[in-house]
Amino acid sequence: MLVAETAILVAAAEEAEAEAALATVAETAVAAYEAAPVTTLVQVGTAEGLKAAADAAVTALATGAAKTAFQVRVTTKATAIAAARTTLEAAVAPTPTIDYAAIAAANATFIAQAAAKAAADKAAAEKVIADKLAAEKVIADKLAAEKAAAEKVIADAKAAAEAKVIADAKVKADAEAAAVVAAIKKVATANTVRINNSSKNSTKVNLDLADKYFGAFVYVEVRTKTKTGFSTTRL
Repeated sequence: MLVAETAILVAAAEEAEAEAALATVAETAVAAYEAAPVTTLVQVGTAEGLKAAADAAVTALATGAAKTAFQVRVTTKATAIAAARTTLEAAVAPTPTIDYAAIAAANATFIAQAAAKAAADKAAAEKVIADKLAAEKVIADKLAAEKAAAEKVIADAKAAAEAKVIADAKVKADAEAAAVVAAIKKVATANTVRINNSSKNSTKVNLDLADKYFGAFVYVEVRTKTKTGFSTTRL
């Protein structure tokens, strides 16, 4: 999402920078056209020659209030120039020669200079935008790295906590099991029934322990006489 929003902002910024540069060119051309004196027919001709540059600069602007305002200014000056020409031509019989080649050359020079300035302004604006994007990328990369590190710390802590819980549970279970076994052995030892068999022959012994040891653990030890002594077997 951040990349898409940044792209939109960059595009908008570039468009605004370009439009601002064009507006600067238009202001320069229109201002020069408006400032042109028209007290002589020569000056009128020169002023008329400046209209082309003003029209071209205004035409390059996007439609809007600013463009409309420039167009009004150009129209107003054109009307004033036409009125001046009419007045001067009526006062002077011969029409002075106008050096249109010189005017065209001056216009071409002005337009070239304006275009060069607009290109330089656009390049500067693009550099500002590029530097800003680079700085934003550095910040975004740093935030991503910090987030990844934090997530790893959390995951490691969680794994360690889970391992400890499991280990503690195992220790507790082992202890409880050992306690149960010990208790069983203790009860069984206390309940041991001992049988002494001294006969050389097989002896069948019947034990009914239900009355006394019902539901309890019990050992049965059989002590049998052997050649070397006695042998005890726990059942």
